[in-house]
Amino acid sequence: MRPLLLVALLLAGCDPIEVGAGPAPTPPPPPPVVDPGDAPCETLSREACRRSLVCTLDAPRAAAADRYVCRTASGNCEVGLRQLEDDADRCADRTGCLWRDGPCYCACRGAGRTAVADGDELPDCDCECGGGPPPGCAPRDASER
Repeated sequence: MRPLLLVALLLAGCDPIEVGAGPAPTPPPPPPVVDPGDAPCETLSREACRRSLVCTLDAPRAAAADRYVCRTASGNCEVGLRQLEDDADRCADRTGCLWRDGPCYCACRGAGRTAVADGDELPDCDCECGGGPPPGCAPRDASER
């Protein structure tokens, strides 16, 4: 009887053992949202530049397809607006401005560059079309009035 009592006491203090597949691993948390504040434009990555209220990500025509320039925002359609879909309505509210989707812009890590390399804030992904101008607010052309 004592050995049975001893086994019962030992088993009562043990954690249960589960056999089989364990719980699915928890995915890593998304990278923090980049808030560039008033950092100088030339120090920003593509995504940080797009999130800036004082800088604009530009795709100069003479540059390579994947080369972008983060420059100081200028004019009614750039200053105070981010190049994010969240700001499209704010763009439309401004006189003479129109939101452009940037259909060939690729927001994947390594699919473009400024003087600063992309960071972990952009996902690894593949783009069928890349290298175009980023989305953002721009002046309306005469034909779009």
